[in-house]
Amino acid sequence: MKKYILMILLAAAVFFAGCRDSQDGPADGAALEKVFQRGPFEVRLVASSAKINIAQTLVLDIIASADKKYRPAFAAAEEITGKFDIIETKQLPQRLGDEGEVVSGVSFVLEPAETGTLEVPQMSVKFYDANSSSGKFNEVLTEPVEIEVAAVIADADANTPIADVEGVVGIGRNWGLIISLIAAFALAIAGGIVWLLVRKSHQVAVQQRIYKSAHRIAKDAIEKLMQENPAAQGRVKEFYEKLTCIIRGYIENRFDINAPEKTTEEFLAQARGEKVFEDADRQMLAEFLTHCDLVKFARYQPSEDQRVKSTNLASDFVEKTKSEDKLVDVTDSGDSRGGVS
Repeated sequence: MKKYILMILLAAAVFFAGCRDSQDGPADGAALEKVFQRGPFEVRLVASSAKINIAQTLVLDIIASADKKYRPAFAAAEEITGKFDIIETKQLPQRLGDEGEVVSGVSFVLEPAETGTLEVPQMSVKFYDANSSSGKFNEVLTEPVEIEVAAVIADADANTPIADVEGVVGIGRNWGLIISLIAAFALAIAGGIVWLLVRKSHQVAVQQRIYKSAHRIAKDAIEKLMQENPAAQGRVKEFYEKLTCIIRGYIENRFDINAPEKTTEEFLAQARGEKVFEDADRQMLAEFLTHCDLVKFARYQPSEDQRVKSTNLASDFVEKTKSEDKLVDVTDSGDSRGGVS
């Protein structure tokens, strides 16, 4: 149906002064970039253009730079909705900057909902210490950014001179031509209205496959568990069950071993036989799993220091065995593998 609507619009445009749709053309206005700095933390907000028309999209990148010990948490998609519709979101590839800092980011493809001056609101980027479980963070706030959105067909330049019309031929009583012109004009208006309705009600969201490293999934899950801290509410067994689940899920994602379905003894025997881990890493893992089993199955009541030690063992094991090449497709799973539900 949309194909026919576009054909109608094209025919009407050629008939009435040759106007054309510029949706796929370059945007009016240069790219816009702003930098926000707080101490060693830097956030760059890059918009593909400061001026677009209603039929075009805007690419908005939020890029964070910080020392490798910090992990940025970017604004949720909901923070930039309102005057724009989000049609695509994706993570930007992580890389090293010129001074050894880690540069990462997120990219949004936005579609304006109306014309005029639209505002991308203030957004927050939080930097967490990857080596700390305190949950504290440093925050960098951006400033609102204004984007000019024009109509598809711009108003005529008021200073453009209007030439005299020469050789005017009277129409006389050619009612057929008059009716044809009226019909063509009405058809163009109707086609334009239908096109706008279809465009608004049938926006197609392009799904971008999202991948995360196995160690990032595990670290995020450990951080979430520390924030919930069921042990502080007396649910010590639940804390250790979830911590064990995170590590077993990490091992499955990282080494392709079906760790969640095996007992500790079976899993350690397989790891020893297949030489999956270095000796020091295997001993660290054995110590961690054995301690967790005591709490889960022998009703052992660990102290606060022992809980902290278990959490540190889990984090250290993930850190020492991580691999940037081992990625997991989390588009449909919501990071459920290796995470805390």
